[in-house]
Amino acid sequence: MGDLSLLVKLLGVQVLVMGASHGAGLSGPVWVWELQYLCLAVASVLCAVGLLFLGLFYIHTALCIFNRLPRLATGPLSAYWSLFRPLETLFRLATAPFRVLPDVLVVGEVRCGTTSLCDHLTRLPGCHTPFCPWRHPELDNKETFFFAGHYLGLADPSLYAMCFPLALTRWFHRWVLGRPFFTFDGCAQYLTSPVAPWLIAEAYAQRGLPPPVIVACTRDPVSQAVSWWRYENNAMAWGEGMGLREWNTALRGPAYPPRSISGAFEYACSPEMDRLYTHAEAMVREQLERRQFVVLPRWAISWPGGQLAGIGRNGHFQKNITRFNTALRSRLPAFGGVQRVPLEELTTPQRSAAVLAEIFKNMQERWLDVIGPSRVQVEWLELRAHLSSTVHETEAVKRNPGAKLHDPALEPTEKELANLRAFFNALSSSR
Repeated sequence: MGDLSLLVKLLGVQVLVMGASHGAGLSGPVWVWELQYLCLAVASVLCAVGLLFLGLFYIHTALCIFNRLPRLATGPLSAYWSLFRPLETLFRLATAPFRVLPDVLVVGEVRCGTTSLCDHLTRLPGCHTPFCPWRHPELDNKETFFFAGHYLGLADPSLYAMCFPLALTRWFHRWVLGRPFFTFDGCAQYLTSPVAPWLIAEAYAQRGLPPPVIVACTRDPVSQAVSWWRYENNAMAWGEGMGLREWNTALRGPAYPPRSISGAFEYACSPEMDRLYTHAEAMVREQLERRQFVVLPRWAISWPGGQLAGIGRNGHFQKNITRFNTALRSRLPAFGGVQRVPLEELTTPQRSAAVLAEIFKNMQERWLDVIGPSRVQVEWLELRAHLSSTVHETEAVKRNPGAKLHDPALEPTEKELANLRAFFNALSSSR
């Protein structure tokens, strides 16, 4: 249930109670009735603002994320009513300056085990999960989608902290309760993004903070491309199931989405996509240099060219990691580099525990100058004790849906798979 539906129900109850009191002739102090009318007015204004923001979010994401034309119909509107939390989103935007930035960013790649790694992180002592605009079991408490432009295109680094806990929460847990504290962002779409590395670097530089721990999960690029192809086609079917039926051809043309994985690969590797990616990166870097407020245009959300523009591009792991290293070090010279985690490292409990220990060790080094070595040692010992006692309970790779296509006709052929293998083999041999 979204927060707006809960407020509407509370508003209805308040109206009924006030109406029943009037009908029964109940009286009371004037200030009690004035307070009730004030609460009613505030709740009504919040409902109106929330409905407006919900409508804007619906239009924006239908056009840019689902690549569909929004419809005034009960199907999609009821789905968004349940999925989105407009009031919490607005509250978080207003309180962004008082919130913390994440200690760890799992920046991708999509379909490479990021869900598993983030699930493991949430079980560590002191973990506080990020805010996600979507109340969806695969996304909530994992991915913020902030620099992917889901929040009406807002991607200014000064607002990134909206997705994380209040600084007061961190202080209370660490110094009053004596407990560890860390938070993370697991948005897997950042690694391929041409703009996310520069925006992330600016967010930490603006606050004068040490660089975060950045992790990139990788796997065989052919299996990654196939998995992403299946996942995105199923996601488009989900959008159609909500009632979003007509394609938004004005945004990416009538040829999008491609009807085969080979078509998606040609689309993603076309000169036009190269131009869009280069233009998006240059545009954001110029905005940051000029200290302009960053709002991503629709053509750049989530990636330039859309979700299926990642087929083939996602597998350029080293190129994408190098872009992150370059961007972070340009603003944060102390950045030690992206920690690469192959999918194989998450296939057994022991390997997963070792990956978590390495991430936490890097976090401790980041905190040394902030909370002091004695506190760092306490938190490190607590983590080691936790991992030692639960290592055999740590699950292997958590598979989220996408293994099978809703439409078998879209399954890649052996020839298409062979062409993908040839491309990535040539790419790796050229390095």
